[in-house]
Amino acid sequence: MSRSETDNTPLDADALRAAQFSDISSGLNGALDSLQATQRKRQRLTIAFVFFVIINVVDQMTKQWARVTLQPFTELTYFGGLIRLHHSENPGAFLSLGAQLGEHLRLGIFTILVCVFLIWATWMLIKKAAFANWSFVIGWALLISGGVGNVIDRVWKSTVTDFMVMGYGSLQTGVFNVADMAIMFGILVVLVWGREQAPQETIGFKR
Repeated sequence: MSRSETDNTPLDADALRAAQFSDISSGLNGALDSLQATQRKRQRLTIAFVFFVIINVVDQMTKQWARVTLQPFTELTYFGGLIRLHHSENPGAFLSLGAQLGEHLRLGIFTILVCVFLIWATWMLIKKAAFANWSFVIGWALLISGGVGNVIDRVWKSTVTDFMVMGYGSLQTGVFNVADMAIMFGILVVLVWGREQAPQETIGFKR
């Protein structure tokens, strides 16, 4: 055996050990990243579910309060008329949009299509929760929660209970409810602050 072959033997062994360590390190990094992603996903979906429960409980409780307390033609005013409460059954969508459409068309648009959208939105939230930022998760949780709150009304009694109006003078909103507020804030949060891919810190072994 020549000297050159003998001298290369330790180098080959070192290279082999380095390659093995690199493979092990890469595998551990991948496992740790996967574990972190799973933990982030579980944590964020838990928070999203808490938002869902709270919003729908408050929404249904306030709607029931409006149906029982706010008799027809009765209106409660606060802050000099800036906030007004009166009971209204809305056959349309958000802020009474589409209220003049036919019954079957309203059923197709505001119940069936909305349910399809909510299923897709829930799937998307579950899929992206591990890597999106908190604003994305909370915004979509608000949007889904509000949508479900109004769908519950439509399935139960074909109309949505609204009871709040805000405005001053000629500037007035339509009649809305807690679910509508959740939808509005959810859209705002997603559009302004939501990011599907947020920077993530990973734990790994330095080579």
